[in-house]
Amino acid sequence: MEELKIMVLEDDTNIGLQLEKFIQQIGYTVTGVATNGEDCIKMAKSNPPDLLIADIDLGEGPNGIEVAEHLFKKHKIPTIFITGNATKENVRLAHKQLKTISFLSKPFRQKDLENSIESAIISIEELQEQEALEIEVFSDRIFVKKDNLYHKVMLDEILWLEADGAYSKLFTERDNFMYSVNLNKLYKRIGDEKLLRVHNKFIVNPEKVDKINTDTVFIGDKKITIGRSYNAAVKQKFKTI
Repeated sequence: MEELKIMVLEDDTNIGLQLEKFIQQIGYTVTGVATNGEDCIKMAKSNPPDLLIADIDLGEGPNGIEVAEHLFKKHKIPTIFITGNATKENVRLAHKQLKTISFLSKPFRQKDLENSIESAIISIEELQEQEALEIEVFSDRIFVKKDNLYHKVMLDEILWLEADGAYSKLFTERDNFMYSVNLNKLYKRIGDEKLLRVHNKFIVNPEKVDKINTDTVFIGDKKITIGRSYNAAVKQKFKTI
């Protein structure tokens, strides 16, 4: 599991350092701070971030919109734009040419940045869902929130998912998470082919099941009841002799 990785593109050195400080204080990883578009593209190629935070006006060379467009086409990296003068034309171009997460106006507070990043995580997952029919994006992982940070969880680490009202609990061998969507939505985001639903409130990773009987699956010490409507699917998945 890894924290969200963020790259900063800002030609004002002081603002770039402030962004880096804010991001680290929030608890995320900064992969680099670039002061021009060309350096940003090179840095992203060698160490692709999950999210770009970019100023639009960068002086000479490609502007922030052009850099963000390039990184989205090459690496599917979405962008939060920071600008002191977000004109209607800039907003129109950003939304037309690439998947802009949001605009953050200067001057900004750490809390403004934190809120934008949190919204970006949700938007990143929505982008993955929208493009699932065309290309697999992060098909082997999901981002889950814990202690105000989003952590990367590989699908093969998952033991089971459990419904808890409007939320879902995700259990791995090393940790567990509360996920801010219902179980059906989480199941859809991960992909039906990855996991097996055994009950209205439980979805398991078949590869982690240790034992099974007529009405229960066991993952370590965890006993999970098999719902009547899921019996047939469970029996088909687990061949017994």
